[in-house]
Amino acid sequence: MSEPPIDTRRPDRRPTRNTHIWANHLDLETHLPTLGLAAICRVLQEQGVAVDDLLRSIGLEPDAPDDPACRITIGQKLAFFDLARRRSRDRGFALDAGRRHRLQDYGIFGFALSSCATARDALAFGLAHGRVAGNMLDRTFRIEGGTAVLDARDTVGFGDLLPAVLEFSFAKTQRLFELVLGEEIRAVRVLFPYAAPDHHGDYARAFGCEVVFGAAVAEWHFDVSLLDRRCPAASAFAHRLASRSCAEVQAELEERRPAIVQAVRARYLETTARRSPPTADEIAASLRMSPRTLARRLAEAG
Repeated sequence: MSEPPIDTRRPDRRPTRNTHIWANHLDLETHLPTLGLAAICRVLQEQGVAVDDLLRSIGLEPDAPDDPACRITIGQKLAFFDLARRRSRDRGFALDAGRRHRLQDYGIFGFALSSCATARDALAFGLAHGRVAGNMLDRTFRIEGGTAVLDARDTVGFGDLLPAVLEFSFAKTQRLFELVLGEEIRAVRVLFPYAAPDHHGDYARAFGCEVVFGAAVAEWHFDVSLLDRRCPAASAFAHRLASRSCAEVQAELEERRPAIVQAVRARYLETTARRSPPTADEIAASLRMSPRTLARRLAEAG
């Protein structure tokens, strides 16, 4: 039976408003690389799903997940998640796909991460190049005592697709840490802002830690000592080479974003993985403007 048509531009999901000054300002028309789709396709193909038909239904060619030059809107990516959820025989397909990632699935981005000196450097790089990784969530980082916290916010409005998006994102994050460090990683705690789904047992197996449902936030907690572990493939030369390519892709993806938003986000991400997040006053000072002017410029940018 054919799937009903899906509107990839305006799905029936009410956008949420993000008031954080480091927001990505993502929307349904934001363009991303196709990173991540390949892992989902592999899981669906093993179940006998006609993946090529799913890709064509959202306007992509079958080779799009493996094309580094291909761009996809968040609207298209959400439509693909929706189709995958409806066609998959496994309610936990997103968790499975996140855990199935290989370093080569990330292309030059994965090479840049693995060549960082430490996990801390890799995290900082990943946060600064989230669009290159195909992230649909606004992600921030902080340290609370001996616990490191990676926070994810829905600034687009994923509606009933939020569980699948978060499952995929957090499972992919944990897997990426393992790939970069070359060892198995276990989180301390993972929090999700929705009730426990029918396949909640898959969460404990995927993350190997306490899983909290019905939380007010979406967060992945891990031991702060993980940040100081050295990456076995660290190479300053390789990282500089790969980071240049990532910077070019990031610039291409962000060229439609207002300059003030780019500047504020850059200031935030430069410091967030190394110390407490900067205040609005500190960011304003770094940009040589008053807090009032910064607030006005950001309001003008939406």
